[in-house]
Amino acid sequence: MKSALRILLLSFFVTAASAQTLSRDRWMTYAYEDMNDWLRRLPGIVTVDYGVAGAPLVLRPWGREPWMLGVSRNGIPWHRASDGLYESNLDSPEELDSLSVGHSSDGRLGMISMTTRTLPVDTPLTEISMREGYYGFGRVDFAHAQRLRPQVDVEGRGRLFWYDGLRSEISKSRFYNLSGQVTYRFSEAWHGSIEYGGANVDAQSPYIIRPQANLIQRPMEYSEREYGSARLTRHCERNALEFGAHVRQDRVTRERYFGLQEQIWYGYASSDWHSNAARVGTQLSAEQVRMSFPGIDRLEQLTPKLHLNGGWTFARIELGADGQISSTREEVRYGETKSFSQFGYHTRFASPDFATFRAVAEVSGGQASVPAFWRYAHYDVRNYPRFFDEVLADTSLSFRGRRTDATDEFFNWSAGVETNGRSWNASLTWQEHQGQAGRFAILDSTVWVTDSLANRDVRGISYQGYAKLAGPFSVQTVGSIQLDLHDTQIPTENRLFTRLIFSKDYFKSPLHIDAYAAYEHIGTRWAVSELGGRVLGPVHVLHVRIEATIEGVTLVWGAENLTAQHYEYLPGYMLIRKEEYFGLRWTLRL
Repeated sequence: MKSALRILLLSFFVTAASAQTLSRDRWMTYAYEDMNDWLRRLPGIVTVDYGVAGAPLVLRPWGREPWMLGVSRNGIPWHRASDGLYESNLDSPEELDSLSVGHSSDGRLGMISMTTRTLPVDTPLTEISMREGYYGFGRVDFAHAQRLRPQVDVEGRGRLFWYDGLRSEISKSRFYNLSGQVTYRFSEAWHGSIEYGGANVDAQSPYIIRPQANLIQRPMEYSEREYGSARLTRHCERNALEFGAHVRQDRVTRERYFGLQEQIWYGYASSDWHSNAARVGTQLSAEQVRMSFPGIDRLEQLTPKLHLNGGWTFARIELGADGQISSTREEVRYGETKSFSQFGYHTRFASPDFATFRAVAEVSGGQASVPAFWRYAHYDVRNYPRFFDEVLADTSLSFRGRRTDATDEFFNWSAGVETNGRSWNASLTWQEHQGQAGRFAILDSTVWVTDSLANRDVRGISYQGYAKLAGPFSVQTVGSIQLDLHDTQIPTENRLFTRLIFSKDYFKSPLHIDAYAAYEHIGTRWAVSELGGRVLGPVHVLHVRIEATIEGVTLVWGAENLTAQHYEYLPGYMLIRKEEYFGLRWTLRL
């Protein structure tokens, strides 16, 4: 592993960009409006996608194993502890205020951070959003917030999302999502909140189109999550305190063939102090997990963690750092125990502004655990195929967890440039991810995650930009390019999404029009499924959307894949050629 000191010195001479963030005021709406349509706009995030709503998704950060990417929601770990995967179908983009990905002392190859939005309660407010597409994609979202008493605010949300399989019942799915929150203000400084929510997805995966033109349908897959959170916060002029508790249960079943279940109890206490030039924060947390999956009837983990962070601004130079250390006690089978430690660090440097430009560099590294599922599970691949590795899609194989080492090392750095002006912002970043890979080995038709100490490095470029053009027009671009380790001239995975946006008021503002025309490029890439691995792409797709709003009522029309291209994310799983949809969004203030 290269030394962190050498990379830090290099970062002063090579420019960098910070975490990429999608904020709600810039989003507008993308595509079919499930979480996958937002997540795949983040740099280096490749979604293993069947192309239909509800089918299980896996996020691959820069082509690596999905458990190498962490996910948090309002600071609480949101990926499953058992296998490290994130079930995006159980979340709704309607509840989010921002979504970002960046370096972290916790996240190995990065951390996706989600923050939820709170509806205004100056008057009772209700939001209703509906959408129906020609090929059977549809959704209804509902949200209501109001102040019951001077100290008490309430908010409730719900979503029903359905897919009827090209209106022919060859595949179908249903999403259900319901949550509520009560906030109580004890005083000007002290606030408390309680949140409860639940979601499930019942999904029939699409038929597989085999080269011989015959069809095979995979079993129904069911995922659910139920959670509750309580927070107590104190905010003053220069310091803040927060205490929180969170419980959650996740369950995945694949008819009678596969089942995974986990329960999490998570508690924390954090403090933050800041001045004009410095800030210091600390958090002490503990997480207890109880899980079961094929091969393990019961496994328990207890992990206390200490996290420290700080920042300093001097002569317009910004420096930041955070670090964490934890120890896990794992009880497996009949009293068998294992203990292992983990640590991580993250540093950030931002130069003074030169005109509108500045240099930013980040370094993170440490030692993180390989989730228990990949160390202990025993199952036949045909019962639970995951398409992020070719051997996990080969239904003739069996997975047998036999890994003895519970942790892997990781080291990441990025360097680039960012610019911010009155009507534009942009960033260009070079990223390098180094560390031990959870590579898979095969022996006598059995697959497992190796204890190999060999490094597997990934390099890539990510970029984003926004500019206000003349009149009501603006342009937005996000993209990333992954580069081959040995020949940086060969792109192995590249994505681009750019759109021309129109936004204007008419008739002294009773009518507001939002519209965009978008171009999406999905480059040549290697993908796998039950049919094996092969090169797919490139794909060039056009989208268009228009919204008209009068007095809080919005009518929507849109079309995806205007040129009706027939393409795949995974071999054998064809996406629909063209999707037109209509929608209604109503914001009612009582």
